[in-house]
Amino acid sequence: SPTIASVNASSGLITALAPGAATIRATVDGVVGTMTANVTLTNENQRFAYAWVDQATANFGAPYTPSTSWSTNATGGTVTATRTGTGVYDVVFGKMAKAGNRHFRENVFVTSYGVSGETCAVNTWNDVGIDLRAQVTCFAIGSGAPTNSQFNILVIGSGALPTANAFFYHWSGTGNAQASSPFSYSSQVLSQFGTRNSIGRYSVEMGLINPGTTVAFVSPMVSQSLSSSTSCHAENWVNAAATVNVYCTLANAPVLVNAIFTVLQVTGGRAGTRWGFAFNDVAANPIGAGYLPSPSNQRQSNGGQITITRTGTGDYEVRFSNLARTLPSQRETFMVGAWGAAAQTCQVMDWLEAGGHVTAYIRCRNLATGAQENASFAILMIE
Repeated sequence: SPTIASVNASSGLITALAPGAATIRATVDGVVGTMTANVTLTNENQRFAYAWVDQATANFGAPYTPSTSWSTNATGGTVTATRTGTGVYDVVFGKMAKAGNRHFRENVFVTSYGVSGETCAVNTWNDVGIDLRAQVTCFAIGSGAPTNSQFNILVIGSGALPTANAFFYHWSGTGNAQASSPFSYSSQVLSQFGTRNSIGRYSVEMGLINPGTTVAFVSPMVSQSLSSSTSCHAENWVNAAATVNVYCTLANAPVLVNAIFTVLQVTGGRAGTRWGFAFNDVAANPIGAGYLPSPSNQRQSNGGQITITRTGTGDYEVRFSNLARTLPSQRETFMVGAWGAAAQTCQVMDWLEAGGHVTAYIRCRNLATGAQENASFAILMIE
């Protein structure tokens, strides 16, 4: 078997060289002792990463490093992105592979970034050596054809968040789905199950009991056996029961379709970091009149208040009070998803810091016409 650990004879210090099962054998005065150890690639709570894939039209097949001002990888590995086709991208997170740890789990989520109304979906993700590779495809509203787009991508592993959280991969678009062990997780170690209620409508039991104030985010996945361009979002969720209802349509028409997707439900972020989330349930609030979501619909790491202001048809500003960066090393990303039983989509246009606050700019559209349209949505800021 390959050597995966070395021992310094004078100090006895054992140094891991590669992940896997190791047998350490030592001899002192003719007495032989052995011990076994499982060498892991990274700690489970460090399997967390995100990136803003900012070069939508990068040269085909040419890997590049997304802006380090808007990306992080808690494993210490790199993040690279490669455009492999029109609207198709590979994003590689270094040192993020499970590397034989069968109890490690993770899920991948994506939201489009820009002003033109593209939608993005996860194709798949898998281990490549010691790295994790995720593939993403983005689609144009109206035609549903693949199109180049910027996007935010988030990887959350089991144990990455210290507060109650869960993720679920609904792998069967045409039926019910039991939890897929490598890609579904509940911090409360409870059972999870997805039910197809009718065409394009699902209920997912996330495996949490009375988690308190939460936010849920749904990311569609590309399926070769179903419609390739779909849009899925949370229709609603029940905090007490931790049930997320999901609504899926074609990415270019108000037609309910069966789809596969991933669901994330969180109550907070990583320890010692900035985070916040809110549910915008007043889609048509008067323009320029900010409103404060109720405590049951918003939370921040600093206990501050989130303010949502509609600035035009389908355009919103979401201000996270006093959550601006205070250290050069700090980063953050945003996930956003439409909410309700309508063929709508929302994307992140930008986010900026001013006066100690962070403001995210969101635009929502009608999937059929591409026109800007007022919409309810869920938003997550996480560092």
